[in-house]
Amino acid sequence: CEPPVNPELDEAALEDGEHSGGRHLPQHLERQLRRRGVAQLPQKRPVTLPELIEQLQLMKAAMEQTVAPRRRPNSKMRSQAAQAIFELAHQENLVETASELDRLLAERGSEIDEGWLDLEQLLELWHHKHLDSSVDPEIPVSTGEVHLPNHDRVGVFWALLLLSAQSKVELLQEEFYQDLKIRAL
Repeated sequence: CEPPVNPELDEAALEDGEHSGGRHLPQHLERQLRRRGVAQLPQKRPVTLPELIEQLQLMKAAMEQTVAPRRRPNSKMRSQAAQAIFELAHQENLVETASELDRLLAERGSEIDEGWLDLEQLLELWHHKHLDSSVDPEIPVSTGEVHLPNHDRVGVFWALLLLSAQSKVELLQEEFYQDLKIRAL
């Protein structure tokens, strides 16, 4: 073997060979590489009939494990909810409450500032009206903050909705979760 003529060129060639993984790369690599339009399709092998049957049986078993909800309880729940609403409306005497509320608004219409009344003010008037009608004259009435039972508030609100549907009152709420204002029409 003859020693190389230019040892520096040989070292440079060896370094290039090390960086390229020991293979010699073409000089104009960008001309050699071509971009594909789409990715290569994966190689497919034919599926045998036993494999197909086995896969279908696995899918069937998985579907049987997840039981579909039955429709019957849903219809039962609907009928129970409808019955509860009917009973609640009947217990609240919605029509009677609405007519009493309409009379109260007509009686106190002159006392309402600028025609609008807050829901809390209406509930206070409602509470005082019921106290006046059901109070024993010998028992003193406390004059303090009014605490209505929750069903009274709901009943009055339902009655207001009924009166609004009958175009007897106008309900106004400037923003969500703000005070409700009522005006008799």
